[in-house]
Amino acid sequence: MTELLSVTDWHWVGDASSRLLFAVGAGALVGIEREYHGRPAGFRTHILVALGAAVVALISVQLPDLAAGKEAMTRIQVDPGRIASGVVTGIGFLGAGAIIRIGITARGLTTAASLWCMASVGMGFGFGLYALSIVGTLLMLFALFVLGGVERKLSKHWYKSVDVTMIGPDRSAGAVVDLVKEQGWRIIDLKLENQKTEHRLDVEFEVRLNSKKDVERLVSVLNRADFIERFRVS
Repeated sequence: MTELLSVTDWHWVGDASSRLLFAVGAGALVGIEREYHGRPAGFRTHILVALGAAVVALISVQLPDLAAGKEAMTRIQVDPGRIASGVVTGIGFLGAGAIIRIGITARGLTTAASLWCMASVGMGFGFGLYALSIVGTLLMLFALFVLGGVERKLSKHWYKSVDVTMIGPDRSAGAVVDLVKEQGWRIIDLKLENQKTEHRLDVEFEVRLNSKKDVERLVSVLNRADFIERFRVS
């Protein structure tokens, strides 16, 4: 108990508390942006990640004193970098849970990356690297708020999953493929399921569109095709 009190003096408590508060503040700022966009890992999640990483960093710094005491002649050698690497590895599992795979695309990659960065910032505050951590937080906010708007304005390909059902003796997957290629789009993957007794052909494919506006045109093109009985775009 005496050794513990010798480590946790008021000066250290105040310094540690300020580090934790900075980490919580950084997590809150980034978490607000994720919460605003309706992401599952939002406000509280980013706060807890930053806070937890900061606590681990503080423990790694104080672990030698807690184990051997300040006045001990021999100290236990603890590498804070090894403890930090464990935090980064653990955050990887949390980030993986934020990623949702939809067809050939994935959602939640930005949230997973923000959690990983938030853990790094939290450890920075825990180690007392205020300037580095503050700059890191500001750059994260810049990437999420400013560059997010720039990214949405960039012209880029869009990927959609399409399920098409055709009924009749003249059903053919080639007709669907030709219909898509006529629009200047590209089919990435194609799966077929043919039911001979019901004269039914199910075609499932991933299509690469040239822009977001092509999504509405894709629905319109499929709707006008007489040989398509049913379709779904997701």
